[in-house]
Amino acid sequence: MEQARAGEYDAFVAARWSVLVHLARLLT
Repeated sequence: MEQARAGEYDAFVAARWSVLVHLARLLT
């Protein structure tokens, strides 16, 4: 169960970072 939650968290963080990087590229 913890493994599944860790996987979901990783996916959430990855999506979050990809959005942040995309915004940073647009702003700079």
